[in-house]
Amino acid sequence: MKKRILFIFLLTLVCLLGIKVNASNEVNYTADLSNGLPSDWSLYEKSDVNYTAITKSNDGFSVNHSNTGNAQPLYYGSLINFGEEVSHLSDFTLTLEIRFTSYMDVQRWFGVMYHTQIDENNRLSGYMMNYRVIGKSAQSTVSSSSTFQDSLVVDPTGVAMSDKAFHTVKITCSGSNVTHYIDNKEIVSYDYLNYSSSLAEVQSEGGFALIVNKSCVEVKSLNITGTKVKPQAKLNTNITDLFDTEEYLIGDVGVITRVEGLEHLELIKNTYTEPHTAILSVNKDMFVLDKEGNSIELDLNTVYTEYLPYTMPAVSINDMEVAESFVSYYNTDFKYLDIFVCSNDPLVLGYLRKNITNIRGILDYSGKDVSDLAELVHTANINGANTIILSYEKTSYEDIRYIQSRFKTVWVEFDEYSELDVVNSVAWGAYGVVCPSFEEVYNALYEFEEGVNFNRMSYNVAHRGLCISSYENSLEGFIEAYESGATHLEIDVHLSKDKEIVVMHDETINRTTNGTGSVSNMTVSQLEQYQIIKNKNGSVLGDGVKIPLLREIFEEFKDKDIIFVVEIKTGDLGFADVFRALLEEYDIMDQTVVITFNTNQLVMMKDVIPEIPTANLNTINSAGFASGIASLNNMHAGIDTNHGNTNRNFTRMAALRGYSSWYWTYEMEGNIKQAMINGVLGITNNSADSIGMYATRLTLDENRIIMSKDDFENSVEFGASLYCGEYDGVVLGNVVSIEYHDNYAYAVYCGTYTFGNTSYNIFSDKIMLIDEAKYIPLHDILEVLNKEEKDLTNEDYELLERVEEAYELLTLEEQKQIDLELVNTLLMNKDANKDNGKKGCKGAIVSSFVSVGVTCLAIVYLKRKKED
Repeated sequence: MKKRILFIFLLTLVCLLGIKVNASNEVNYTADLSNGLPSDWSLYEKSDVNYTAITKSNDGFSVNHSNTGNAQPLYYGSLINFGEEVSHLSDFTLTLEIRFTSYMDVQRWFGVMYHTQIDENNRLSGYMMNYRVIGKSAQSTVSSSSTFQDSLVVDPTGVAMSDKAFHTVKITCSGSNVTHYIDNKEIVSYDYLNYSSSLAEVQSEGGFALIVNKSCVEVKSLNITGTKVKPQAKLNTNITDLFDTEEYLIGDVGVITRVEGLEHLELIKNTYTEPHTAILSVNKDMFVLDKEGNSIELDLNTVYTEYLPYTMPAVSINDMEVAESFVSYYNTDFKYLDIFVCSNDPLVLGYLRKNITNIRGILDYSGKDVSDLAELVHTANINGANTIILSYEKTSYEDIRYIQSRFKTVWVEFDEYSELDVVNSVAWGAYGVVCPSFEEVYNALYEFEEGVNFNRMSYNVAHRGLCISSYENSLEGFIEAYESGATHLEIDVHLSKDKEIVVMHDETINRTTNGTGSVSNMTVSQLEQYQIIKNKNGSVLGDGVKIPLLREIFEEFKDKDIIFVVEIKTGDLGFADVFRALLEEYDIMDQTVVITFNTNQLVMMKDVIPEIPTANLNTINSAGFASGIASLNNMHAGIDTNHGNTNRNFTRMAALRGYSSWYWTYEMEGNIKQAMINGVLGITNNSADSIGMYATRLTLDENRIIMSKDDFENSVEFGASLYCGEYDGVVLGNVVSIEYHDNYAYAVYCGTYTFGNTSYNIFSDKIMLIDEAKYIPLHDILEVLNKEEKDLTNEDYELLERVEEAYELLTLEEQKQIDLELVNTLLMNKDANKDNGKKGCKGAIVSSFVSVGVTCLAIVYLKRKKED
């Protein structure tokens, strides 16, 4: 009995201890405001302390931020950190009673920051509920570089604070879902996993702070309940110093290898020519695997720090259990920015990118047949991949151009090294080459000789159509741009009062038309009263043309070889729903990408139309490269920035990390040409017609040439594709790389194209060179095979004996028309007939001898009988 009582007592004690342990993670914090500012709160030293006064008030304390001088305040006002007790909460509820007692104007505001963190430079970042006197609110972010960015802005709600009365602010966070309230009225609700804006990463825990901007606010009470958690590991934002190949190529090419084992890792570590990226497979314990799937007994962190100091890792995960382990491992032991996650399973990749939004995603389709390129792009975008890996044998120049015209980049993978095929994939414009023999890939890059070598031709993006020589943002201007060589049409859009998508750059029609008024306040029928009469520079071009709707652009260009770069100008967050309906109506999603300065709209695109690739028009440059790419990854957006922010090194840094370069806005041919030479992929420009006659690719009617084997390394005459059609002249191509076989060879050619005073090199696809001495035309073979066997001549049989050797020199379509069994049958029958002929001759001779013998015997017999 005593033992039983003792057992129950111990069990109860364990349970109580367990409850206490669990309870210790729960925080219920009420600020003590009896003496003004709580003793554990502090005015943040990097905020605007010079213009801040904090005093005790009747109900708590007041913060007065004046800033009447010219100084730009850091963190946009005075910022007060709450105490250590609430420094690392994940889920929480914050309730605050607050009022404005004075303000400079009704746009002044206070902000409640949450999930705040301080980096190694003592800079603060986090999310914020931003609330203005007038009643306008926003979910915002503040980055460690003081960047302030409103998102999910809510229009005035009727709960204005100009009455100077106390109002109750409440913020709740459960999981990744956050909701803001004012006086128990919901203001905004969002998922922070889907939005981090200018933050370098998703911040899933942290502390709290109060910001006051050019006003005086009084705090009456504050209560915070929540769950205390282990602090997030600090993100390592170091950018890897990658090997510079210095080859003679305009477009940078990444060299990538899959780590096959410890010996392979040692090779990477001890070579000067390190690959730019190493793909590492891991198990659920985060140990790196060899190519057979066995652990090499080194964990991911050790491999990264000790073996890959000059190589970016791409962690390859194809199993959801391993993905879940990696997310946990990343947040606690492996928090690096400059890495990729890679998967051949889109759902696994989507999970990884949703939970670790600041790093880059790769969709690994190596070994897979891709029949629907549009679906591939959409799948990659939905699941957070900026780069797609394709097998060399299962892709083509056309595939790569299609994918990369839509803000994605392609890496081409080889199971075995072939210099010729690597050169060919580089000449296709691939952003990366994946191969076990990474050192030999570098050797292939050096096959390109000195010169202006356009291995990756730029896309010609017509900014607002032909906006100088024609009416800005007009259907007519877009048609002219298309006909004169544009690959993309950049189209600015707003929503009309009756929710039609209207093509117009400004919020009003004042600048470019013969009318006035705001697009959002006018119906389509009202807009139809006016004409576009001016170009971008304000010159009146004539009587004018119709203000187009986006649906009219879609009707004109659907199924034509053109991409729509739709720039969202409206701040209306209902735009994405209207846009999706229009895209589905015209079934034109595969021709569309989106750009915008408005990060709210990037968030909405991700939520409503995740299939569509997007790019962020805001500033990113070399100086802020780490935070810039982290922000882009958070919003899953590409780079489309002002070309003044960029240089050659920036373009290279981005390219080797799977980001293509799309820059704006170039004016004339000279500027465009220089952008091309600098390796810019997407050139948004005002003169798309000025490069229409530039060549993009060497061409042949067929990718095969029949010639003397002695001429295989000689020059060849090519045609060329232009931005606006086909070149009517000849470009002489010289061999870059050649691969010999018995009766044929394959070669890639480079030719110098000249237009005016501009000369540069472009490339051919892989060309088959056929030894004319071994070649037999299909017509000749079929002519023999169609004869009756009895009509075959000795010459015909001689041709048939050469068919098997000549077969591999035919195209695949030609080979399908050749019946090799019939060829063999005819040759066998010929041999059989020869044998039968020899046997018949011998029989005739024997028969003759027998006949002569019988005759002689008969004569002798008759002679004797007569004598008798």
